[in-house]
Amino acid sequence: MRRTVSILRFVLSLLVFTVCSLGAAFAQTPPNICDLIDQLGIPKQLNAHAYEILVACGRVPPPPPASSSSAVSFSNPTNLGGVDQDVVLGGEGTYPHVTQSETQIWTEGTTSVVAYNDSRTAGSCYAGASYSTDRGATWTDMNSRPFCSGDGTNYGDPVVVYDKKHTRWLAGFLATGCGGQGIGIWSSVDGINWSAGSCAHTGSSDDRQSGWVDNTPTSPFYGRVYLTWNDFALGQFIFVTFSDDGGVTWSGALQVESNAAFIRNVQVTTGPNGTVFVAGMDEGSGGLSSRLNYVFRSTNGGTSWSQIQMGSSFAAPGSSTCGYFAAMFPSYWRHMGWGDIGAGPSGVIHYAYAQHGAGTDTGDIYYTRSTDDGLTWSAATRLNTDSGIRLQWQPALSVSPAGHVFVSWYDARNTTGNDYERWGRLSNDNGVTWQADDVISDASSPLPLQPDPNVQPCYAGDYDRSFADGTAFFISWVDGRTLISGNSQQDVFFDKVPDGPQPLTLTATGYRVKGTEFADLSWSPTVPGGNVNIIRDSITIATATDTGAYTDNIGAKGNNDTYVYQVCRVETGECSNLATVKFGTK
Repeated sequence: MRRTVSILRFVLSLLVFTVCSLGAAFAQTPPNICDLIDQLGIPKQLNAHAYEILVACGRVPPPPPASSSSAVSFSNPTNLGGVDQDVVLGGEGTYPHVTQSETQIWTEGTTSVVAYNDSRTAGSCYAGASYSTDRGATWTDMNSRPFCSGDGTNYGDPVVVYDKKHTRWLAGFLATGCGGQGIGIWSSVDGINWSAGSCAHTGSSDDRQSGWVDNTPTSPFYGRVYLTWNDFALGQFIFVTFSDDGGVTWSGALQVESNAAFIRNVQVTTGPNGTVFVAGMDEGSGGLSSRLNYVFRSTNGGTSWSQIQMGSSFAAPGSSTCGYFAAMFPSYWRHMGWGDIGAGPSGVIHYAYAQHGAGTDTGDIYYTRSTDDGLTWSAATRLNTDSGIRLQWQPALSVSPAGHVFVSWYDARNTTGNDYERWGRLSNDNGVTWQADDVISDASSPLPLQPDPNVQPCYAGDYDRSFADGTAFFISWVDGRTLISGNSQQDVFFDKVPDGPQPLTLTATGYRVKGTEFADLSWSPTVPGGNVNIIRDSITIATATDTGAYTDNIGAKGNNDTYVYQVCRVETGECSNLATVKFGTK
């Protein structure tokens, strides 16, 4: 059984107090308390506070000084996104306290806020944020560190949302002022100026919280803010709390599940009809053991829950381990395959996650969807289309109100060594078909190591959460292109991908071979597995695979011939612009 008795909750509270009080005097930690670390699930927790406890009890050593490649390679402009933006602009920090990672972004109107873990103030605070007032064109680092005061020591794990009904921004972090390791709330009316508020949950061992707001005006729970987390002082179960007044007051903690196996809280979201979904993962015995995805579903605003298994067990991504966790690189970048969940119109729910690929491919991105409001789920399909064995991991998923789905992830297919890029893939029809996957980031990043002794050595952020507002997808991720003291370090970058179908754009070039006329057609974007009709002078002359290229052997040998081309998708009827080819006199 996973349930922990009350005396263990008291002991954990004592342990938290002891670690916070002793500071650097870790050797004085009572050994009888340290004996309870495994029973209390401390090695499974993802937060910086848990790492301090493990170091205090001698279970893990502080990280050694880190070094990494300083090479940064730039790619050509891509089909996805615009110019990458570094959002950490208030000084990158003093080495080795330079780590920013684990990002979550939200946009309301012209204002975007990205929150992240930040070790520039390590020891006393692990929370950072940046804001934009022009939809991501420019960014300002919140140098005032508004989340570093009001609820004791802030241990990060960011949540940031906007409540439309109450016109209020809310941010949540793990905070010692909320019971030792509970969830503190900060609020803002403009996303720029913040003040500390209530504790969403007072707990001694909360971990991996996620948050969402039901912003659908027709929902019976419009304006309800949800927070979910694992409570390692209460059997490691997933709990939920909610607020109906803009985060001023919160319901009591409601238990979401009671499985004998440990289920990690992954993310929470809501559908247009008010149904609440919490994605969870059974991590097996940790490390590279098999996984299972679950969704917990509530139709009464989070009061009661049903449990649904999403697919069968799957092999964990990764090539090594780091303590309890799987690691994407040798003993570095812990990731268990955790995914992201989103809800579209018509009862369609989307989930993307990472698993081991075929053969020696240690990571691929998979996608599954439900068309009946989360009751049943499709077989998972792979989103990354590369044919090699390079690694893909840690996806983020967002869904627009129109049902446009964008999934982004870390991807090493175009790089060598441990370098990577940010890639993504778009569906404009609620996950039925997908455009070709493509690179988002403008540069391939060297693997940024984690040199800060206050942060877990194999940590590079456990999740990134993107956002869709109906006009664009807002993407944030961990990037290593900015060097400090000659070393690549974890930094937060941003890019924006336009929402909606990209126009089908056609170009045509004519030429003659021994007097015979030819036309080379080229179009983008393409739809893998799709077909197009090739149209010349309003007549369909061929149906071809949607590869983006076709050569028309016209065969004529005249003078001053002119042809007008167009391509149209067979499946959707979408057509390109008209492209004219004109031949002169031979």
